[in-house]
Amino acid sequence: MLPVELSGSVKEDESKKFKQVPAGEYSLEFFSRFYGMRRDIELIAKATLSLTFSLSEAKPYAHDMVYIPAGKFFMGTQFINRSDHERPRHEVSLPPFLFGSTEVTQTLWQEVIGSNPSVRTARQQPVTNVSWYQVLEFCNALSLRESLTPCYKINKTFPDANNSSDLDSLRYSVSCNWNATGYRLPTEAEWEYAARCADSTNRMQFSGGYRINDVGWYDQNSGKKAQEVAQLKANAFELFDMSGNVFEWCWDWWGTYGKESEDHPKGAKSGTYRVIRGGSWYSEADQCTTTSRAGNSPHASAKDLGFRLVRNARAY
Repeated sequence: MLPVELSGSVKEDESKKFKQVPAGEYSLEFFSRFYGMRRDIELIAKATLSLTFSLSEAKPYAHDMVYIPAGKFFMGTQFINRSDHERPRHEVSLPPFLFGSTEVTQTLWQEVIGSNPSVRTARQQPVTNVSWYQVLEFCNALSLRESLTPCYKINKTFPDANNSSDLDSLRYSVSCNWNATGYRLPTEAEWEYAARCADSTNRMQFSGGYRINDVGWYDQNSGKKAQEVAQLKANAFELFDMSGNVFEWCWDWWGTYGKESEDHPKGAKSGTYRVIRGGSWYSEADQCTTTSRAGNSPHASAKDLGFRLVRNARAY
């Protein structure tokens, strides 16, 4: 029998009713922006069960992650002065997920991996100089450390036939378990949805503001170096540095957009580059908009390239 999944939203001091739920064992989860609660319950046939959640049960999400609600938006740009790579606009639907409020810091990387590859070291700056492959291994290691199911299976002995990069001598074969409880990279659609706070009209071209100096470190205000995370204004989802500071790895192979609506897209089936998003301290403002796209070979690393964490929505 397939598991039953029911969802709904509720405000403080209000209630939500679920009717005609089959008897059985369930996990009931509640999500707010910064913390979640979970309770395992058993339903008996033809019985009524009333439950109350208290804030005393709440646990903050690990690593300052933030709950991003499910929704739809039109991905891509409507502005005629933007690159053709950012169009056509197309509707995307996404389930809820947890998203790192900041880029992964050098402190967390050091705790998990035991070394710091960043060119310029500082504990609360983003970790940089990490390849896409290294980031996936970090996600798996962090998941195992917290008794979560790793998302990635990495085969280093079998070259990936979908990797067409002449520069990538590694070409590891990688697959993702999208139902796993562990940490992973965002898809490109998840990244843009979070950066734009689900805004289909894309009124703010930068994440959280109309002026990049309010929200992002770029070549004109960064002093030509990465900055500590979370110093500037956050966006409406309480995410920092989505414009500028460091580029961020995404899961997807670089590919062109289609016109069709998509449900939780994972990107192209093959490619030469993995997507990177957000611009960096080294970028011009134009590269730091929420629809700007770039890519890099998965084996490559750079002093202005890092990442942030995603998990499937779990209370804790």
